Order: sequence, then C-alpha cells, then structure tokens
Amino acid sequence: MRKKVFITGSTGYIGEALTKVLLEDFTVHAICRNCKEASDEFQNINYVPFEGTLEDKPVIYQAMEGCDYVFHLAGFAEPWHPDKDYFYRINVLGSKNIFEAAYTLGVKRVIYTSTAGVFGPSLSGELINENHRVWTNYSTKYEKSKAEAEEVAMEYFHKGLPIIILNPTRVFGPGKFSKSNAGTLLIKKYTEGSWRFLLGDGSKYGNYVFVEDVVQGHLLAMENGKLGQRYILGGDNVTYKEFFNILSEESGKKFRMFSIPSMPLLAFAELQLLFAQVFRIKPMITPGFMVKYLQNWKMTSENAINELGYSPTPFRIAIQKTLKWLRKEKNFDRGRYTYEKHQKVK
Repeated sequence: MRKKVFITGSTGYIGEALTKVLLEDFTVHAICRNCKEASDEFQNINYVPFEGTLEDKPVIYQAMEGCDYVFHLAGFAEPWHPDKDYFYRINVLGSKNIFEAAYTLGVKRVIYTSTAGVFGPSLSGELINENHRVWTNYSTKYEKSKAEAEEVAMEYFHKGLPIIILNPTRVFGPGKFSKSNAGTLLIKKYTEGSWRFLLGDGSKYGNYVFVEDVVQGHLLAMENGKLGQRYILGGDNVTYKEFFNILSEESGKKFRMFSIPSMPLLAFAELQLLFAQVFRIKPMITPGFMVKYLQNWKMTSENAINELGYSPTPFRIAIQKTLKWLRKEKNFDRGRYTYEKHQKVK
C-alpha cells in the first residue's frame, strides 16, 4: 500500500513540480484554495485534493489524517496586499495551523519551505550560510513573515514536532509562470528582446537555483535531513551582468543592455506603491523588493551538499535546460513543465 503525504501549494510553481515527483511513489493529499488550478497530470487516483486554505483548520486535519509526511510550501509571496495583516495571517498563522495539525496527528516528518531571504544580504561580500546572524531589518513583509513562521516552526520542534526548514534562493526553470518563477519570465523576456535593463550597474550578486534542484532538496530532506535544521537550497552566485552574458551566449541573442541607477529604480517602486495604495492596483514591485534586488545575496549550499547529498546544477546548464523548455511552444502555451523521469532518492 502506498504511503500518504500531505502537501500545501501543489498548484504553485515549486509545489506543482514536487507533486509530480511525489506521485510516482506516494498518494498525495493536497489542500488548495482552488483545486481546479491543479495540473491535468494530477487527475488520477493518487492525487486527492481538498478545497480549502491555510486558515481552514477542519480541512487541514481532514486532509492530513493518515499521512506520514507533510510538505508545507504554500504562502503569500506577492509584493503587496491591501490588507496590511495578510502576510502575517497566511504565512505565520497559516503555517502555525499546519504545524499544530502535524503535531497533533503525529506525522513522521514535516518539511517547511521558507526562503533564503530570512538570512539577509551579504553586506560585506561574505558567503551567507545557515549560521549567518538572523537578519532583522527586513525590507519586505514577505521575508519578515517567513522569518516569524520559522520561529513558530522551531517552537513546535522544541515541543517534539519532527520538522526541517528549507531555504531556497532565487528559483528559476521550467514550470508555471508566477511570482515565484519570475526568473524564468525574465529569461523569456530577454530572448524576445523585451527586457534590456540592468539593475544599478549590474554588479550585484544573486544566488540562482534550478527548480529541479529545489525538488531534489525536498526529497533529500525527507530522507536525510536532520530534524530542527535549516538548509539553504541554492546554486551559483552570479551578478546581473554575468546572468545576461551567459543568457546571451546560450540563447545566441545579443542585445544592448541599459543600466538604470538605483535612485530612478527606487523612485519607480515608490510610485508603484503609491498607485497601489490609492487605486488598489497590484504593483509590479515595491520599494522593499527593489532595495533587496540592489543588494548582494551571495550564498552557499554547503550544508545541504554535505548533509543531504544535495547536488545543484551549474547555472549555465540550468540556463540551457530552461531555454530548451521555452523553445517548446506547446509547453510554453500550457505554462507547465513536464518532468523527465526524476531519479528517485535511494
């Protein structure tokens, strides 16, 4: 008989990719706000959807009953919401509902997907790892709420909940286009010639991770992770200039790039936020997120490599795979990624 796993966020970018792999070996119980958004590939007897949100405690308990493992990926990752408390309600209190249910039902292991943003930028150019001092001056409500959710997770760990926290960096690669897959959308726009801009002087570092590696990291954490530990799931550290230079070389398309100084970028973000507050129009970006992207984020996944057996894809190869997927128009039209057979964790 198949073991059961419970997952939140199965209709999201990373969650959908993970669910496809989990279905090879498990029966997947998924709670989703709108189950009609689930991939057509999930329409089989091993995918059991439950309509609900992270605030629906009865549905959470019903869906999690009898499950051995819990993967909690759902959260609110938009740059802004008219309800100033929404980030806290969904990302913190919603996560607490998941942890409480898992604790009460006695699941074997909980994998909580946070963000590497909770560790803060590398202000002195240092490589950030899980032992880096916890960042407190968060520039976005998203990162602040994820950090608070991690604190709740550790409270439950000390009560006895077997939990592991994963901290992906900037995820990109084949899959659904969403706020969580902005990197792939940027790659697409560049190859079409509709993105020609560098943030600042293009020298700021970001850490970019291939979506398949993030899925791999979740499975490895389920098998090998140490309880109560955080693991950064990242890839290579590259500057904006390096990002687009490699993309240009691999796509065969070379466009002149224009550097935009930080002050006009921040002014644009402030204007976006003003329009959002006045007209309730969702902004493209907020000042907090712009500040984030104008900082260095150099990170290392050494802990995950050594303890989990995590093996990140080199950035250039990940770009090659992403471009190959984008060229398949039928996949692009569907907005989804069909995984090649994933190598199972032994």
